[in-house]
Amino acid sequence: MTTDLRPLPMTVRENPRAKRIIMKLLPGAGLEVVTPRGLRRALVTDMLESRRDWIARTATDMAAQGRSPWPEPPAVPEEVRFPAIDRTHPVRHVIRPGRVSLTQNAGSLMLAGNDEAALLERLRDFVRTTARESLPERLRTMSRELNLPFESVTIRSQRRRWGSCSSRGRISLNCKTLFLTPELAEHLMLHELCHLKHPDHSPAYWKLVARHQPDFKRLETDLRDAMRLVPGWMEATPHGSADLFYTFR
Repeated sequence: MTTDLRPLPMTVRENPRAKRIIMKLLPGAGLEVVTPRGLRRALVTDMLESRRDWIARTATDMAAQGRSPWPEPPAVPEEVRFPAIDRTHPVRHVIRPGRVSLTQNAGSLMLAGNDEAALLERLRDFVRTTARESLPERLRTMSRELNLPFESVTIRSQRRRWGSCSSRGRISLNCKTLFLTPELAEHLMLHELCHLKHPDHSPAYWKLVARHQPDFKRLETDLRDAMRLVPGWMEATPHGSADLFYTFR
């Protein structure tokens, strides 16, 4: 039996009730490591090394049984929806050899090519471009309305962070903001603009947020869980919620 040497997505999480390190291989989700609270990360590394043969053997056996721990690569979607700006783009995929391309026609996206990884990267490029074209102006509009001027805005593509604001008034927004609901996208921008006045999360900061959005506690809670709204194909490597990778050697 041949061992699949692709990296496995891996999550490491603490559980205050855990008494020891627990490792699980989950179908379609990779390797999960549960540790007691405060355990040194070096001990996790040592445990992974000691159980390397078990991980490889178990992962291979699971794949042979149709329960592979490696996630399925995302497929090209039938549409790209940007709720934050109320825009939907139907996607048409034409399979053909040669160079991969993406073109627009009356709001529809035409993808051509047979390299699925490259096709998805074109879609991610489209998301980043659309975010750069739409999000800064919305931030500027809100900035003027709230009288909270900022220095500059940058659009990035980050795994976990929705936005940031530097002490110099430079705001960064995640291009994935396009996949948020309009209410959450607006709250994200408010959150960062209020940091222009208060760089921390002090009571004065939250008082300012509440002045503009009384329901901020609910929105903050929803925003913390909002990465689930981002389609899987937005990640260059299909790994779900994993933060790390376990690499065979």
